[in-house]
Amino acid sequence: MMQVEISVIVPLHNEESNLVPLFDRLNQTLLGTGSSFEIIFINDSSSDNSEFILKKIYEENADNVIIINLFMRVGKTGAQERGFEIARGEYIVTIDSDLENSPEDIPKLLTKMDEGFDVVSGLRISRVDSKGKLITSRMFNLIMRWITGLAFNDYFSGLKCFRADVIHFLA
Repeated sequence: MMQVEISVIVPLHNEESNLVPLFDRLNQTLLGTGSSFEIIFINDSSSDNSEFILKKIYEENADNVIIINLFMRVGKTGAQERGFEIARGEYIVTIDSDLENSPEDIPKLLTKMDEGFDVVSGLRISRVDSKGKLITSRMFNLIMRWITGLAFNDYFSGLKCFRADVIHFLA
């Protein structure tokens, strides 16, 4: 199996309305990097039309799209783990399918990786969560920074980039 430079893992559950715009933005952004890439969609047992939409995306972009349809719900983390198992990239990017993170930020993460970092995390700016959830999230992030010593501002951000050897070391 041929290696690629960038693997993007997209876990999803019932995101039919976001899939085409997300794919279009991801594809355009990744083409702009000049790097070889793959986009791995992990459909976590969606009950909407996500599977059908993903099939159409694959049919038109089979060279750089992989679709995994899970028939038993495993959650976001479980879906990401399935993606990590098959990702072939030197860099592995995770992004949520809800469009809270901008695919156009991926080159910024890659630039930071080129500076020698092993993991880079994005930051959600335009969050659409309730005030209570935002407060809880801020408290959790403060506690996690204190416990881990890592200076992430948004531990829950779905946009992250890892060196593949870090992921495979942890597996």
